[in-house]
Amino acid sequence: MQEFFVDNTDNSSIAINLIDHPGIQFFHDAIAAIEARADVQAVLVNIYDLDPIIDGGWPYAENVHILTSASEDEVQQWAAYLRSDGAMEGWPYGVPNAARKAEPGQKWWSLSWD
Repeated sequence: MQEFFVDNTDNSSIAINLIDHPGIQFFHDAIAAIEARADVQAVLVNIYDLDPIIDGGWPYAENVHILTSASEDEVQQWAAYLRSDGAMEGWPYGVPNAARKAEPGQKWWSLSWD
């Protein structure tokens, strides 16, 4: 997760569809706070477009994936705070190689901004 945000100043790199975008620092701080929770085991940022790099921009992220033992209500609260379209259990495009296996009591959740 941190790799996506290091030196990233491009507000368009995440949640580009939001009207009144809160800024990249908001997303960094909010996602870092979620990642630091004891009931969160992993957070991945899904890069879906590298083309912006050609023009000197930052790659675009389509989803944030969270492995957690938190309840669905809690995860939906995180999604609402991050102004996503809600949390969906699982992976919208299949499990990536970088994903840790969920242990009993844990689930992967995907947040997106469409």
